[in-house]
Amino acid sequence: MQALTRITLITLLLIISTTASAISYTVQVVAVSTESTALRLQQQLGAQGYPAYLISVPTPQGTVYRLRVGAFANRAAADTYAKTMQTNTDTQPTPALAEGIPEGLIPLEANQLAAYTLDNTRVTATTWEDMVVVKAMPEDALQGASYTVFTADGVQVFNAWAAVRQEDGSIVRFYRFDLWPANWSELSEDEKTQFRTDTLAAVATSLGLTPAQVAAFQYEDTAGVPFLALAERFNLSTGERTRMRALGQPGEGFQDGVPGMLYFSGETPVTPQETSSVFDSALTVDATTIAGDGWEAVTDGVYARLQVSGSSRGWRAAVGKPVWGRDNVLLSVHNDTLYVYQLQKR
Repeated sequence: MQALTRITLITLLLIISTTASAISYTVQVVAVSTESTALRLQQQLGAQGYPAYLISVPTPQGTVYRLRVGAFANRAAADTYAKTMQTNTDTQPTPALAEGIPEGLIPLEANQLAAYTLDNTRVTATTWEDMVVVKAMPEDALQGASYTVFTADGVQVFNAWAAVRQEDGSIVRFYRFDLWPANWSELSEDEKTQFRTDTLAAVATSLGLTPAQVAAFQYEDTAGVPFLALAERFNLSTGERTRMRALGQPGEGFQDGVPGMLYFSGETPVTPQETSSVFDSALTVDATTIAGDGWEAVTDGVYARLQVSGSSRGWRAAVGKPVWGRDNVLLSVHNDTLYVYQLQKR
């Protein structure tokens, strides 16, 4: 969770575009020199629901049979799967670059985009028309939440207290803007002061104000890091961002989870009220079947068993009990950790 908290300290917008990649990962369970042993182990795993397959590799000492399981769109998904297998089998599975995956073994690959510890993070999901939005808010509200937005063009991730979709398709996000750099703990007081001075000047210029005027709106978190509460309009299609002439007022508190904003001349106020959630990790979820775009997911032990619509065959494709899904997005929970998966066609 420390890593997640550190991520939420990053105030610059982070955009990650993820599309189906030619590089896949798998999980290597074991490598043996006897084919009969490899086949027996493959059958055992297959009977348990694991999508197991064999790769034979010639070596000077003879052929080695690599027993592998699954196909994953990124290493994070393979690593989570391997660690879960280690606690549920007698082997030491490890992630590996995929090679020779049989055609049709897994029609959909799990792309793990995030993992959140639920005892100190609340995860919600909502929809913006044809988009799915997953929001993860840590206990420390001053840090802001992590948003993962699934669009037709890929996935975009950014930090904000709240994000409101506009009629023109753009969004307005209210976010934290630190006045010290991410490595502030390694800097001297003079270096931090200089960074703050330069940053205030840059923000003041963009807002048409003086540095002294902007400095009056400074917040400070429990670690002593000074920051501003800003707002910007963001076009999800083009990536264009425009900072709004608005600043959060430290004495006004938070309204609807957002610092009370003061809008300057020429700026139209935006109500920070978000769309109602269709999933909330704070509520008890007792789902039996989760459905998405052409797929269904059910609980299979500590895994999510996926099945393509119209097929009677399923496979353990990801870790965790499925709790919500739509389009190509699957949320699952295992050991008080919520995983966010994007399911990609192979």
